[in-house]
Amino acid sequence: MEADMVAWVTIFPDAQQTLADAKENIQALEELSQGRPFRALADIRQMASQAREAREFYSEPSHTQRLVTVDENGDRKPADRQFLYGLQ
Repeated sequence: MEADMVAWVTIFPDAQQTLADAKENIQALEELSQGRPFRALADIRQMASQAREAREFYSEPSHTQRLVTVDENGDRKPADRQFLYGLQ
């Protein structure tokens, strides 16, 4: 976590993310932030797959306001419900 409360998250190459992984990721970020507001930039370019349940979890309003993604082109985008559901 950087001083300006931005967490840079890189998903392991070929990772297959489950709901349990998503919950663990959010819990870890909340612990790192020590209760302070934060944003997270998630580089998902090399992720193999993400379970539908994980996308639904990340797309909850309390999470989407914090998450930004980096797509396969390197573009940064706010993580919204539509974007997360569009992931394969």
